[in-house]
Amino acid sequence: MNSSSLDSSRPGAATTSLAGSAPSEEILVEGFRPLLPEGIWLEAKLTGHDTAFIFRAPKVILQFSIVQPGEFFGLRLFRAFRVKRLNGRPGPNGRFVLGARSDLYTVLTKLLDIKVRADRVSLQALKQMLFRVKTRTVRKNHEQKATPEVLCYSTIDEIVRGE
Repeated sequence: MNSSSLDSSRPGAATTSLAGSAPSEEILVEGFRPLLPEGIWLEAKLTGHDTAFIFRAPKVILQFSIVQPGEFFGLRLFRAFRVKRLNGRPGPNGRFVLGARSDLYTVLTKLLDIKVRADRVSLQALKQMLFRVKTRTVRKNHEQKATPEVLCYSTIDEIVRGE
């Protein structure tokens, strides 16, 4: 029989022990992502962004925090977007270049209500805004193979301006 418990000293961490095992044989598992019901809309605020290479593809990861009162308040969700290239080293608040037809540029033009062609866009204004985000559950890994239910997690599927 397996038992697991959340480790309150580290967010996203849990300890797992097998029945009859000594505490010295427990394995600490970190990096759990929140799992929310599929397709719900929540109020969220942009807390920052990271740049990274994921499977050799340059990406920008927008980090959101749920601000809607209730059981999901304070949870952090993300949405990853492919970008044309990264400027400098990947990491927190990294610089990047968007394509004019990229998904992130399309989202930014809607969220910032851009009416004219802009060759430069700032994420700074987004940090002052509230958004409505729709959740999606990730059920397959990078090889498109089914993931065990305990490893499924939520990400953001859609982002629209809040009230």
